[in-house]
Amino acid sequence: MMRRRVVIVRHTETDHNKNRILSGQIDIQVNATGSRQADDVAPQIAALGGIVAVTGSDLRRTVHLGTKIGTATGLPYIRNPEFREVGLGQLEGLRRDEFPPQYRTDQYRTSLPGFDFTPVGGESAGQVLARYLSGLRAAERRFAGATGGVARLVVVGHGTALRLVFRDHFGLIDKLHEQGEFQEVSWPF
Repeated sequence: MMRRRVVIVRHTETDHNKNRILSGQIDIQVNATGSRQADDVAPQIAALGGIVAVTGSDLRRTVHLGTKIGTATGLPYIRNPEFREVGLGQLEGLRRDEFPPQYRTDQYRTSLPGFDFTPVGGESAGQVLARYLSGLRAAERRFAGATGGVARLVVVGHGTALRLVFRDHFGLIDKLHEQGEFQEVSWPF
Protein backbone atom coordinates (compact mmCIF):
# COMPACT_ATOMS: atom_id res chain seq x y z
CA MET A 1 0.00 0.00 0.00
CA MET A 2 1.32 3.42 -0.91
CA ARG A 3 1.93 5.87 1.92
CA ARG A 4 0.95 9.44 1.11
CA ARG A 5 3.01 12.12 2.82
CA VAL A 6 3.14 15.91 2.90
CA VAL A 7 6.48 17.66 3.19
CA ILE A 8 5.81 20.99 4.93
CA VAL A 9 8.44 23.56 4.02
CA ARG A 10 8.58 27.00 5.59
CA HIS A 11 9.98 29.76 3.37
CA THR A 12 13.53 30.87 4.06
CA GLU A 13 14.63 33.99 5.92
CA THR A 14 13.61 37.52 4.97
CA ASP A 15 14.68 40.79 6.53
CA HIS A 16 11.21 40.96 8.08
CA ASN A 17 11.78 37.62 9.82
CA LYS A 18 15.20 38.70 10.98
CA ASN A 19 13.80 41.94 12.43
CA ARG A 20 10.61 40.35 13.84
CA ILE A 21 8.35 42.35 11.52
CA LEU A 22 5.00 40.72 10.75
CA SER A 23 4.89 40.39 6.97
CA GLY A 24 1.45 38.89 6.46
CA GLN A 25 0.81 39.10 2.74
CA ILE A 26 3.42 41.76 1.98
CA ASP A 27 5.27 40.39 -1.03
CA ILE A 28 8.91 40.56 0.05
CA GLN A 29 11.96 38.68 -1.20
CA VAL A 30 14.28 36.49 0.86
CA ASN A 31 17.56 37.97 2.11
CA ALA A 32 21.08 36.56 1.52
CA THR A 33 20.70 34.10 4.41
CA GLY A 34 17.37 32.98 2.99
CA SER A 35 18.93 32.42 -0.41
CA ARG A 36 21.64 30.21 1.13
CA GLN A 37 19.02 28.33 3.16
CA ALA A 38 17.07 27.62 -0.04
CA ASP A 39 20.22 26.33 -1.74
CA ASP A 40 20.80 23.98 1.22
CA VAL A 41 17.29 22.62 1.74
CA ALA A 42 16.18 22.06 -1.88
CA PRO A 43 18.51 19.09 -2.53
CA GLN A 44 17.62 17.60 0.87
CA ILE A 45 13.96 17.56 -0.11
CA ALA A 46 14.71 16.20 -3.58
CA ALA A 47 16.68 13.37 -1.98
CA LEU A 48 13.53 12.17 -0.18
CA GLY A 49 12.26 10.78 -3.47
CA GLY A 50 8.69 9.96 -4.48
CA ILE A 51 7.76 13.63 -4.91
CA VAL A 52 4.59 14.00 -6.99
CA ALA A 53 4.25 17.80 -6.87
CA VAL A 54 5.78 20.98 -5.45
CA THR A 55 3.20 23.64 -4.62
CA GLY A 56 2.72 26.56 -2.28
CA SER A 57 2.12 30.26 -1.86
CA ASP A 58 2.50 32.69 -4.74
CA LEU A 59 4.38 35.27 -2.64
CA ARG A 60 8.03 35.86 -3.64
CA ARG A 61 9.54 34.49 -0.43
CA THR A 62 7.91 31.12 -1.05
CA VAL A 63 8.31 31.17 -4.83
CA HIS A 64 12.07 31.53 -4.36
CA LEU A 65 12.29 28.32 -2.35
CA GLY A 66 9.59 26.48 -4.29
CA THR A 67 11.36 27.14 -7.57
CA LYS A 68 14.65 25.82 -6.14
CA ILE A 69 12.89 22.66 -4.93
CA GLY A 70 11.19 22.33 -8.30
CA THR A 71 14.51 22.56 -10.09
CA ALA A 72 16.07 19.98 -7.75
CA THR A 73 13.17 17.56 -8.27
CA GLY A 74 12.57 18.24 -11.97
CA LEU A 75 9.02 19.39 -11.23
CA PRO A 76 7.43 22.80 -11.77
CA TYR A 77 6.55 24.92 -8.75
CA ILE A 78 2.77 25.33 -8.70
CA ARG A 79 1.83 28.74 -7.26
CA ASN A 80 -1.44 28.84 -5.36
CA PRO A 81 -2.66 31.97 -3.54
CA GLU A 82 -4.68 29.74 -1.19
CA PHE A 83 -1.36 28.92 0.50
CA ARG A 84 -0.55 32.56 1.30
CA GLU A 85 0.26 33.76 4.80
CA VAL A 86 -2.44 35.21 7.03
CA GLY A 87 -3.63 38.63 5.93
CA LEU A 88 -2.97 41.02 8.81
CA GLY A 89 -4.60 44.07 7.26
CA GLN A 90 -3.40 47.40 8.66
CA LEU A 91 -0.99 45.65 11.02
CA GLU A 92 1.19 44.18 8.26
CA GLY A 93 4.71 45.55 8.30
CA LEU A 94 4.75 46.23 12.05
CA ARG A 95 6.50 44.52 14.94
CA ARG A 96 4.15 43.39 17.69
CA ASP A 97 5.51 46.10 20.02
CA GLU A 98 4.49 48.70 17.39
CA PHE A 99 0.84 47.65 17.43
CA PRO A 100 -1.45 50.42 18.72
CA PRO A 101 -2.51 49.57 22.30
CA GLN A 102 -6.04 48.49 21.32
CA TYR A 103 -4.55 45.73 19.12
CA ARG A 104 -2.30 44.19 21.76
CA THR A 105 -4.92 41.61 22.70
CA ASP A 106 -5.13 37.84 22.17
CA GLN A 107 -7.38 38.46 19.16
CA TYR A 108 -4.28 39.75 17.31
CA ARG A 109 -1.80 37.08 18.45
CA THR A 110 -0.96 34.84 15.51
CA SER A 111 0.45 32.22 17.88
CA LEU A 112 -3.07 31.49 19.15
CA PRO A 113 -5.52 29.45 17.03
CA GLY A 114 -8.40 31.92 17.47
CA PHE A 115 -6.75 35.02 16.00
CA ASP A 116 -8.97 37.43 14.06
CA PHE A 117 -7.58 40.33 12.03
CA THR A 118 -10.87 41.12 10.26
CA PRO A 119 -11.45 44.35 12.25
CA VAL A 120 -8.25 45.76 10.70
CA GLY A 121 -8.90 44.51 7.17
CA GLY A 122 -7.19 41.14 7.54
CA GLU A 123 -8.35 37.56 7.99
CA SER A 124 -9.63 35.35 10.78
CA ALA A 125 -8.17 31.95 11.60
CA GLY A 126 -11.31 30.36 10.15
CA GLN A 127 -10.91 32.16 6.84
CA VAL A 128 -7.26 31.15 6.55
CA LEU A 129 -8.04 27.55 7.43
CA ALA A 130 -10.85 27.36 4.84
CA ARG A 131 -8.69 28.63 2.00
CA TYR A 132 -5.71 26.46 3.02
CA LEU A 133 -7.84 23.31 3.19
CA SER A 134 -9.25 24.16 -0.25
CA GLY A 135 -5.69 24.38 -1.58
CA LEU A 136 -4.77 21.05 0.03
CA ARG A 137 -7.84 19.35 -1.47
CA ALA A 138 -6.83 20.65 -4.91
CA ALA A 139 -3.24 19.50 -4.38
CA GLU A 140 -4.41 16.07 -3.23
CA ARG A 141 -5.27 15.23 -6.85
CA ARG A 142 -1.51 15.14 -7.53
CA PHE A 143 -1.37 11.82 -5.67
CA ALA A 144 -3.69 10.16 -8.23
CA GLY A 145 -1.04 8.84 -10.61
CA ALA A 146 1.66 8.12 -8.05
CA THR A 147 3.37 4.74 -7.98
CA GLY A 148 5.81 3.16 -5.56
CA GLY A 149 5.85 2.84 -1.79
CA VAL A 150 5.73 6.53 -0.82
CA ALA A 151 4.25 9.55 -2.59
CA ARG A 152 5.19 13.00 -1.31
CA LEU A 153 3.52 16.33 -1.90
CA VAL A 154 5.74 19.32 -1.08
CA VAL A 155 3.91 22.40 0.26
CA VAL A 156 5.94 25.60 0.62
CA GLY A 157 4.25 28.01 2.99
CA HIS A 158 4.42 30.56 5.79
CA GLY A 159 4.81 30.18 9.54
CA THR A 160 1.41 31.21 10.90
CA ALA A 161 -0.67 29.49 8.21
CA LEU A 162 1.34 26.24 8.40
CA ARG A 163 1.11 26.21 12.21
CA LEU A 164 -2.64 26.87 12.09
CA VAL A 165 -3.29 24.02 9.67
CA PHE A 166 -0.83 21.32 10.70
CA ARG A 167 -0.61 21.95 14.46
CA ASP A 168 -3.88 23.54 15.50
CA HIS A 169 -6.28 21.94 13.01
CA PHE A 170 -4.81 18.52 12.22
CA GLY A 171 -2.63 18.06 15.32
CA LEU A 172 0.12 16.55 13.17
CA ILE A 173 3.02 18.61 14.54
CA ASP A 174 3.89 19.82 18.02
CA LYS A 175 5.72 22.93 16.87
CA LEU A 176 6.61 24.47 13.58
CA HIS A 177 10.16 24.31 12.33
CA GLU A 178 12.30 27.36 11.54
CA GLN A 179 12.64 29.14 8.19
CA GLY A 180 14.24 26.98 5.54
CA GLU A 181 13.57 23.72 7.34
CA PHE A 182 10.96 21.06 6.63
CA GLN A 183 8.84 18.41 8.30
CA GLU A 184 7.08 15.41 6.85
CA VAL A 185 3.63 14.27 7.99
CA SER A 186 1.15 11.60 6.97
CA TRP A 187 -1.50 12.81 4.56
CA PRO A 188 -4.58 13.49 6.72
CA PHE A 189 -7.44 13.23 4.22
